[in-house]
Amino acid sequence: MRIGAYEVNEPIPELHNVQAICTLRPWVDAGAAGSLTLQRVEDHLRAEELAKLVRPGNFFDFTRYRPTVLIKDGARELIGPNSHITYARRPDGTDFLFLHLLEPHNLAETYVESTWKLLQHFGVKRYLMLGSMYGIVPHTRPLNVTGWTVGKAAQDDLKRMGISSSAYQGPTSIVNAIALRAGEAGVDTLSAMVQLPQYTQIEEDYSG
Repeated sequence: MRIGAYEVNEPIPELHNVQAICTLRPWVDAGAAGSLTLQRVEDHLRAEELAKLVRPGNFFDFTRYRPTVLIKDGARELIGPNSHITYARRPDGTDFLFLHLLEPHNLAETYVESTWKLLQHFGVKRYLMLGSMYGIVPHTRPLNVTGWTVGKAAQDDLKRMGISSSAYQGPTSIVNAIALRAGEAGVDTLSAMVQLPQYTQIEEDYSG
């Protein structure tokens, strides 16, 4: 089944009270902290593949996001960069979508619109973006998490978790348009970004 630029695996799962959690590479995924967090939650909830872009080359420059060559059973396999989505069901009736998004190089508006259509199709009730960035912070103190919200419930959760409200203004990602669309549609929206010490840049920062 096609939803915008995504191919959704069939049979289409029936999901309830859907919460969407998103990471965005490479823009706000310093030390892969957001990606590692998302993968751990997916593993815990035994998430399954749901959707991926049909033609990722429409959106990504493959000289900037390089394809990977693997050898399986003696044969070479080429795996191209892609945005993909998984899902997980929970017994309490709260289900999840996990969005592994790549920053688009081309047709960004189509990319945003397609992702938002997919979220709408599954009736998403909450949209959360997890991420990380480098800042002037020491490694000797607890890491600072900042964020912003749309919706009363999300605001209450931000305070309960002790996340500082962000007043950032400046360059951003076009993918943040998804969060803005969600907020305008009445979907609770929350962004949480951890700041990592700039002087200890590592590929996978598990402290983050």
